[in-house]
Amino acid sequence: MKEVIYIHLDSISNAVLSKGITTHDFYTSLRRQPNNLLLLNPDVEDGEYESHTGLHIIREQQVQSFFQRVQKRGTNELKWIDFSDLHLVKQLTPIEISELLYFGHMKTHLHSPFFYKLQNNYVFLRLNESVNKIYYRHLEDFYYILAQKLQQLMNQTINGHQRGFFTKKNHEVLALPTEILRSLKGLLEEGVVFHFADLATNHYEYRLPIYMVEDQLRKVEEISYTKEMLVATLVYSIKTKQWSILMDEWMN
Repeated sequence: MKEVIYIHLDSISNAVLSKGITTHDFYTSLRRQPNNLLLLNPDVEDGEYESHTGLHIIREQQVQSFFQRVQKRGTNELKWIDFSDLHLVKQLTPIEISELLYFGHMKTHLHSPFFYKLQNNYVFLRLNESVNKIYYRHLEDFYYILAQKLQQLMNQTINGHQRGFFTKKNHEVLALPTEILRSLKGLLEEGVVFHFADLATNHYEYRLPIYMVEDQLRKVEEISYTKEMLVATLVYSIKTKQWSILMDEWMN
C-alpha cells in the first residue's frame, strides 16, 4: 500500500494543507455539514447565480448532490465558503466581496478566513486532485476527518495483510481517538507525512511511522525517508484494539 497522508497545519489561521485526503473523505466525515455554499470559482456553472456578489451559490438541499457530482467529474479546482443565511450574503459590503474574490484567486485569506455575516465554518480550496487547503473554524472537525481517514487506511492495510497469513478473519479497527491526534499538534504545524508504505507489524501490533518533511509537499512521494526524519509512531494493537502514540526519543 502506497498511501501517503501529508498534513501541514497553520494553527494561527486554522488552515490545513493536506495531500491524500479527498473531497469525498472530507464531506463524508463532516459532523457539521455546511448549510449553503458560496462558490469562489467565478467561472463555474453549478448552482444559482447570486447577483450581489457575482458568484454562484449552492442551496441547502443541493449541497450533498453537489459534492457527489464534483467527486464524479474530478474537477481540479474547487473553491467554496459556506454560509448560513442568503439574506446576510446580500448585505456583504464591496470590501467584503473583494476579500472573497481575493480568497478565490490567491487561495489564501486577506484578513480573517471566517466572516461574521457568513458565519462560515469552512473555506475549502482544492488545489488539485489530491491536495486541499481547508480552513476550519473548529479544528476538532479537522482532527475527526484525519482520524477517520487513518482508521480507514489502517483497516484496509491490516485486513489486506491478514489475507496473506493463516486466517482470513477480518479485524475491525476501532475509531482513532482525536485526542491522540491533538497531541501531535506541534508536529503537524511543522509538516508531517503518515507513511503507510512503511507500516510495520510486530506480533499483534501495527506501527505507522510519522516523518517530518516540513513544507516539501511536492516531494512527499519522492523523498527517501530516513530514521532521522522519524518524529513519532502511531500504534494500533490488534490484541487490545487500542491506539497509542510513541514519540521519537529526540522529541522528548
